[in-house]
Amino acid sequence: MKSGKISLADSKPKEKIFNSAQIIIYGILGLNEKAVEFSLQTLNIEYAKKYANKAIDPKLRKNLLLKIAKKILGVDDWGQKSMGDQAQETPKSKVEEVLKLIHEQKDQQYEDEEE
Repeated sequence: MKSGKISLADSKPKEKIFNSAQIIIYGILGLNEKAVEFSLQTLNIEYAKKYANKAIDPKLRKNLLLKIAKKILGVDDWGQKSMGDQAQETPKSKVEEVLKLIHEQKDQQYEDEEE
């Protein structure tokens, strides 16, 4: 028979679902910047990219994508690597992910120009 207690393992998937729901709600409300920031806080890079690309203002979109790139590379707002990452080189996979992000942003920019 199961006890009424919830284990820590059960709470993680629920927390992830609630975080995703919060990000989606921000997006529905048009609060793309909030959606990106919360996505980055919860390490949900895919949602961060999705809502950054939904920003209507090209300057805002660029700034949001730069925030995502910095998060991927582990760089703070002043261009410095976080203390724990200073001794490590940036892995090739992280650089490739940032390059892919830039390519996606350029594709979005071309689509905006055509409209």
